[in-house]
Amino acid sequence: MPSNCWEEVLPFFSNDKHQIVKMENGHTLADWERMLSEAIRMTPDEPLAIVGWSMGGILALDVLARMHKEAPASISSVKRIVLVSTTLKFTSEDRQLGWPERIMHRMIHKCRASSEVVFQDFAAAMLTQAERHQTERKLAELLVHSSWSHQALLAGLQYLCEADVSQAYVKLLEEKDIQIDWIHGTQDATCPAAALRKLEQRDGEAKGKAGFLWVEQGGHALPLSHPAQLASHIHTLWKRTPMPNGREESLTD
Repeated sequence: MPSNCWEEVLPFFSNDKHQIVKMENGHTLADWERMLSEAIRMTPDEPLAIVGWSMGGILALDVLARMHKEAPASISSVKRIVLVSTTLKFTSEDRQLGWPERIMHRMIHKCRASSEVVFQDFAAAMLTQAERHQTERKLAELLVHSSWSHQALLAGLQYLCEADVSQAYVKLLEEKDIQIDWIHGTQDATCPAAALRKLEQRDGEAKGKAGFLWVEQGGHALPLSHPAQLASHIHTLWKRTPMPNGREESLTD
């Protein structure tokens, strides 16, 4: 989705320092990895919260785990990772937990012919029936003005088909200075809520490293359908983050 999907959320952060990593400015996975890692390295002395929505959350876990493996100090500024409507593995043969690979391959094939059709197919799955009345027009306008290239959409679909950040997530959970939180709609069908419920049962609050916040009746497009509630959750999580010298800084992705 284009980065302006955050437009209704950002006003709630007018008093916080933040940066949007505009993924539509890249065309390949390598571009997105470079953009995110550069944004983190630009603020080495400021505590950061990384907020990633959908594929952005998967990419954040992927990049941060890789940076930590190569040079642990490179992510020392990251204090919190907030995963919005995200999953550890987008594909699954169990449709209750993800998208079957055969469907993803079909979408990739369709995308080669028409990226607009694929964008519309994905968008149709993002909203619940109750959300469509207020949010469908906003989502349609975003898609019309989207600057994602055909190459980028293909790269995104391929990444979703192949990515599995389960191990990256476990490694980051082991990092003592990083807290990971999930914000998810109870009716999300794009990154199915059932997959996160399963993860919550496994990790839960007992470890004290993974937190789970649920948006009742929320679908996948929380920045559009529930901007105030989403912003409130992010603010609450950020205020719980231990800060050196009481500083409060944030980075949104």
